Amino acid sequence: MQSIIQQTNNLASLSATAEHADDQQQTYTKIQLSPDSGVLHPDGRRVFYPGSSISGTVIFHVHQRLRAQHLKLILRSSERLEYGATGWSQQRVAPTHTFAVKTHLWGLRHKESNPNKWPLLTPGTYRFPFSCELPMINYNLTFHHQSYASYFSLQTAVVRATEAAPEFTDMCPIEFMPFVATSTCKEVHTECKSADHVTGEIIMPETGFLAGETAALQLRLMPQGPCASHKVLSVQAKLKQIISVGYEGYFRMERNEVATSKPSAPENLPATMSMELCIPKTALPTIDYSLHIKIMYQLQVTVHLKGNSLFRHKLKFTIPINIGTLGRGISPPRELLAYSDREVLNEPGMRFKPRFLLAEENNDDELPAYDSENSPPSYEQEIAA
Repeated sequence: MQSIIQQTNNLASLSATAEHADDQQQTYTKIQLSPDSGVLHPDGRRVFYPGSSISGTVIFHVHQRLRAQHLKLILRSSERLEYGATGWSQQRVAPTHTFAVKTHLWGLRHKESNPNKWPLLTPGTYRFPFSCELPMINYNLTFHHQSYASYFSLQTAVVRATEAAPEFTDMCPIEFMPFVATSTCKEVHTECKSADHVTGEIIMPETGFLAGETAALQLRLMPQGPCASHKVLSVQAKLKQIISVGYEGYFRMERNEVATSKPSAPENLPATMSMELCIPKTALPTIDYSLHIKIMYQLQVTVHLKGNSLFRHKLKFTIPINIGTLGRGISPPRELLAYSDREVLNEPGMRFKPRFLLAEENNDDELPAYDSENSPPSYEQEIAA
């Protein structure tokens, strides 16, 4: 009896409130993220950037009396090769664990070999708030591809008396988004190409964009030489996404068309065309720092020509495009590091890993309220003095 009272007091000190729910017929844990946790992405996802805080509540519903060592919450990040889709015949390589950090929400913080000394939970619903602070590290973004996956997740686990007993695990995926500069300065991109006595010039005011923005460019077509009977058959602009996956001897590259624009071709030359291409809101940022994956973009503009000859010619322009996550002109923080940097890889401690905050640390930024005795003087008192 005394042990039960002591465990009840421990629950109160951890700010976990029990709410009896007779309509629930099973024991489970559930992770709920706070509505104000993370940032809303243009495509509607809630994402977390370097330096963000992941906060929420773990709900632990106990249907019958339960004896356990502790309830823990784990935040982990891993990268892995999807062998089923790749068909790679080499020996499978274990997933690369970027990090794994945990905190104890309830129970014993030390190892106890005797299950009879483990705390006992009575039926009810318990709530445990949590908060985890991400370091200023560009980890790999949350990404699921047919041959590669990088993921973040929060996971609960209840350590029971026997390994065969269920852990009442719940997993909550986390969408991580790195800091990627869009463009620190405005640079006009120009490029000229010639084919079959026709010269084309591309003028692009900027080559850095955010997902959901519109890329604008100008195309000038000018006839050259005595032959002027040229006809423009078609003009097309495509945004190509180039994904390269390299993992322990495996390599794969694929090109995906993520956006296209086909304006009306000019009837006569010379001609000047203004073109626009909408970048999808779901477009992933440019990634060049990852250990296993690269994501690059190219804007390809193709002009199909027909002249006096029987053959058709074309002008093809290829412009590197950068898709960032920071506003135009905003540079990443100076202290930002990539998880692939040698300094981060060689750090054995917790310096570059996420950190769970204690309950009393969550309100460090709040100013203390004035009490009635030591409140500041009013303006009237100052004038009278």
